[in-house]
Amino acid sequence: MDKLDIMKKIEKVDMIFEQSVSTRAKIVYLYLCECANSGGQSSPGRKTIAKSCSICERTVDKAVAELIDAGLLSMSPRVNEDGERMTNLCTI
Repeated sequence: MDKLDIMKKIEKVDMIFEQSVSTRAKIVYLYLCECANSGGQSSPGRKTIAKSCSICERTVDKAVAELIDAGLLSMSPRVNEDGERMTNLCTI
């Protein structure tokens, strides 16, 4: 990761504290920032997010919905070559 990518990530992290979203949404957003590549994308599963953030999967779902509603996150479904569903692609 180059210096510009690091600066972009820091801006995204700092910005979440100015938003009117719940604490759970902020925690999930910060985790997704940590996972994100230089394009702001990552694809951790619900279980992974829940375990890493010490919250339950239902709380992850609520936080993700809140972040989407606030325009801070978008989710895109992914499928493999066999047409099987994979984890969603998260973009912050």
